[in-house]
Amino acid sequence: MHLLSRLRIKFAIVGLTIGVVIGILTPMFIGGGSPVISVGDRIILAGTPKIDEISIPLSTGSAIESGWVDPMLCAAGRGRYFTNPDSSNLIILYNNQENVMGIYIRSDVEMPEPWKKIDSLKGGGGLELIDKEHWGLYAFFNDSLKACERPDSSTSHTQNFLGPHAVRTEYESTPTPTATLEASDIIAIILASPVPASRTFEATNPTDQTNIARGITSSQINELISSLTNVEKGASKWIDNISNRGLTGDVEAASITKILASAKSDNFKISLWVNDDNQVNLIEITGTITFDGKGLSKFHISPE
Repeated sequence: MHLLSRLRIKFAIVGLTIGVVIGILTPMFIGGGSPVISVGDRIILAGTPKIDEISIPLSTGSAIESGWVDPMLCAAGRGRYFTNPDSSNLIILYNNQENVMGIYIRSDVEMPEPWKKIDSLKGGGGLELIDKEHWGLYAFFNDSLKACERPDSSTSHTQNFLGPHAVRTEYESTPTPTATLEASDIIAIILASPVPASRTFEATNPTDQTNIARGITSSQINELISSLTNVEKGASKWIDNISNRGLTGDVEAASITKILASAKSDNFKISLWVNDDNQVNLIEITGTITFDGKGLSKFHISPE
């Protein structure tokens, strides 16, 4: 049985993760403090060395030869999520330079910090990789913000593994996207960012502030956002004294049921505002919508 599918004990997994990170970072601090170019010729995950160990392919070519599936799409700020049906608890992250840049480890049992409990995991383009609640942990060997740079980018990549942020987790605040990020890239970052399962939303009528629905889950919000097309950057909005980035997009009429199961619509458009932590703080839906026998031209969705 595969190693990661057998690691059910919390501290065994924690020990494994710490070992991986220490093994990657140690060369940075050996030899007078000068960063070295390489971390070695292999990356190995092991509960018991030489018995139950997993060798992480260093390049996408080696990964594909070993049975890992290339998703093709790159999640901005995260990378390309390679999966393997024989390794359901492990995902390997590669950048567009075809080099390994990190791993994601999943646990179905509760884990301590820095593990985080999330509803599901999505990769580039909103592709769902893990469709159920679990605890997850990222370990990055390189600055993940450079993951989706084009292979012909003029940016230097001589330090394939090391950089000013040799280990970065999904759970750190992602810097505000610069002008180089397209609207679709921002959507990918939003979908890849974990949201606490306890965070729920409510729909209200902005005209009279009456409630339309409560208990809308984070997963429902992500499903709606993942169905956006023709996404463009919109005007920013101040919410609770914090500036939130704006995005707009079109959605198929049937997608309204992702939020309001019994609603009907001929067409509608979505505007949303997200903060620097990639948390959605307001969604405005406009169009021709019928819900509970009433016609709506606009309603808002915000955290409860």
